[in-house]
Amino acid sequence: MSRASAEVPVASIEYEELEIEVGRCLCGEGEVRILGSRFDRPRERFRPSYDVEELNRRLEELDKLQLAQGPEAASMRKQLAESIGQDLYQALLPGRVRQTFGNCLASLRTVQAERNVGLRIRLSFGEASRYLPEVVGLPWELLCSPDTLEFPSSAPETPLVRYLDLERPVESVKITPPIRILGVLASPGGLRPIDRKAHEKILRDACGWNERLELKLLQPPTLAALREQLHHYRASGEPIHVVHFLGHGAFDDNGEGFLNFEHPNGSRHRVSGRDLARTLGGFREVRLVVLSACVGARMMRRRGQHPFAGSASALVAGGLPAVVGMQFSVSEAAASEFTRSFYGHLAEGRPLEEAVTEGRLRILTTEAEAGTFEWASPVLFLRARDGKVLDLAKTDSGKELSRESRAGDLERLSSNEAGRDINIADGNIETVGGDSYKADRDINLSDRRRG
Repeated sequence: MSRASAEVPVASIEYEELEIEVGRCLCGEGEVRILGSRFDRPRERFRPSYDVEELNRRLEELDKLQLAQGPEAASMRKQLAESIGQDLYQALLPGRVRQTFGNCLASLRTVQAERNVGLRIRLSFGEASRYLPEVVGLPWELLCSPDTLEFPSSAPETPLVRYLDLERPVESVKITPPIRILGVLASPGGLRPIDRKAHEKILRDACGWNERLELKLLQPPTLAALREQLHHYRASGEPIHVVHFLGHGAFDDNGEGFLNFEHPNGSRHRVSGRDLARTLGGFREVRLVVLSACVGARMMRRRGQHPFAGSASALVAGGLPAVVGMQFSVSEAAASEFTRSFYGHLAEGRPLEEAVTEGRLRILTTEAEAGTFEWASPVLFLRARDGKVLDLAKTDSGKELSRESRAGDLERLSSNEAGRDINIADGNIETVGGDSYKADRDINLSDRRRG
């Protein structure tokens, strides 16, 4: 399909809301309550039947088995995933809460023949200071019905998103198409090499056929270069809206998550989620960060850990409206399939939660024989209650209007860049200093390229 095929007719799902909160009641006990539904809003005590330590042991075992090969490992993964998912289902949906959940699903099915509707399951945890550590870090995307053995989060009509209710409001930002993605493909020395060329091709293929998306690449993949390029693209009238990180992630000995960027010499640079959030600070046009790295989306599971110790949760706490990350170890193959599907559906104009669920399904359909359950790894964190993160401005005049809008973006976003005059003409960017670039060119901020 050619890039000229910008407008793809899609029938995006219209989502109704079901918000479930797990937190502490006034007496300090755990409680499950429905904060929003088209039916009632019951509350029940949170009294899981599982032992917390025993569940954590099973989760660690599942993570170790996630990438293991062979039929025996696949069978063990299936048993673990289903048993964990059923325990989580029963804990999250006790008594009247389950009745309301069932009523919402039944109501959904009665109108699906006439309208493309879905139920967005928004899971929240109350105020951060009152988080239940044994709750927030659990893999809720594995929810599994004991009756049907179905996983709601694997269906596009019932996406599960995690909503972190923080004090700072989410600013509304209209995006003039295209949505610009800055790819950070990091493979530092001393760690298992990542096939950057293959992942670059996947990103380019996913973004290249449709004018809604435009890909830039960070060269070199360093933290300093990231902030410099964000400034550069903002000043050039082409602000970045999505930062996509591909690389290795882990937790340090203190329980804080980090991502492995590169130093200018190609060696490993551990970057915590909080440091990355500070680097992205001030760029309100960056609406989404995608972390294609192991355990980037994992949150605290044990008492004593900071509620935002994980990389993804630290980014949300730092002001990002939305973050997508992986909560388990993830193979390059699964990360590639998710990326291909996720951006492909964003290019079609699908809602963010639908694109994430389709990415999960893409992994599921390609891993069926292996039975890895990597499809449950992607997690969507939202701070925008209505889910509108990549809110595209509607235009009537096609490319010409989009071009004029870019000039407007330039004037508005660079108004704080004192002493700089920038002009755009025929796709070129010219600055007072005499530098000139093609608007769609990737800018290399260092002479030190790695082979």
